[in-house]
Amino acid sequence: MGHFYSWQSDTDGAWNRYLIEESIKNAVREWGDEGGYALKLVQDAREEPGSPDLKEKILQNISSCQFFVCDVTLVNPDSSGRKMPNPNVMFELGYAVKRLGWERIILVYNTCNGRIEDLPFDIRSHRPQCYKIIGDRNNHIESILTGTRINKASQIITLIVSYLKQTASKLPRDACKCRTEALPRGTCSCNQSNSKLISEKNKKTNSEMKKDAIRKISKSIISTVKLIVERPDFKCIPPDYVDDPDKKIKKDRDVNSMKKLLAEVDADTFQHFYNESLRGLIVDDIFHYWEGFKAVYESPAFYLYDENLKKAVDALYEHWQASLSYGDCFNTAQGGYCPFTSAIQVSACFNQIQQAFLCFSKLCQIINNDYSEINIAETSRLAAANYKKFANKCNQALASDSDSLDLLNFMQK
Repeated sequence: MGHFYSWQSDTDGAWNRYLIEESIKNAVREWGDEGGYALKLVQDAREEPGSPDLKEKILQNISSCQFFVCDVTLVNPDSSGRKMPNPNVMFELGYAVKRLGWERIILVYNTCNGRIEDLPFDIRSHRPQCYKIIGDRNNHIESILTGTRINKASQIITLIVSYLKQTASKLPRDACKCRTEALPRGTCSCNQSNSKLISEKNKKTNSEMKKDAIRKISKSIISTVKLIVERPDFKCIPPDYVDDPDKKIKKDRDVNSMKKLLAEVDADTFQHFYNESLRGLIVDDIFHYWEGFKAVYESPAFYLYDENLKKAVDALYEHWQASLSYGDCFNTAQGGYCPFTSAIQVSACFNQIQQAFLCFSKLCQIINNDYSEINIAETSRLAAANYKKFANKCNQALASDSDSLDLLNFMQK
């Protein structure tokens, strides 16, 4: 399941873009493949060759993901006007809300660039995951000067002096005994050592804050995924192919083809088929479902565009057919079962049944993950109902033939 990461480069990348990216990667590692769903990080369109339409590719990537993480940190914290996150992030967030819904979205916010109240109401009301890391002070001064678009020298000087006063007030009293004295530049004996000490202290503090932030963001991501995935009605959201009508047509055709194919297979009977094979028995009902499956699969009208889906169906057909190819080793059906006559054949057939069952399980997983339009429980009920109708017609045909009445009674014992 993809996590699309919408980042911005207006703020210090070390404390925003790359920190959040590292948090997502950490969450992916911690999650593993819990519940059979592996996570992966998806970003922009960097893996696309050539010169693609970036906007369209980004929207396609968002559409293909199940969760959305974005950095809503303010990019103009010193503006006298309205403070806002990155506009591109907001555009991608809007699309993600439409596609995924708010419950699958994780907002991340560095409060170093402003209070949570400075965010637009529609954003802050969705409980962003907050952290606070103050980046390099020199970079911060530069960002202030750049962000405020100051042209007048006096305003620049006032701003710098104000910032330096704030910085100096935070230093310990004994950090530099001569800090208030008007000494020539370079004559302060403790300046170099104290600056190094303060720098190392800040670096350590930032390192600790970074670890805490990564831990918090990763925990928030894992918690969100866990809550969604563990729901009984959880299904992966299928991709939106509005940008590519041809893909939508192919997807719809695959859905229709698979509905028709799966309407010939009862999942419960397939499970029973596997369980009874452990006892050296073949469930005779399975032959009916196989013939229906085979008829649809071998029809010239049956075709699948999804390569992953096609491989799963082909593998199921191959192993299911092989598992029933030992007919000369079955005894006459008794009580709904066909026992084997040879222990060697039991072993060979069981291997094929086991492979067929694994293929069927994999096919069901693909359907559940990528084809929410298909309800396997519904197709199984339809298959079972059709088999019941077929069996009733057979019984009626046998019952209407007086010569076959004894045979019917024998089969029902």
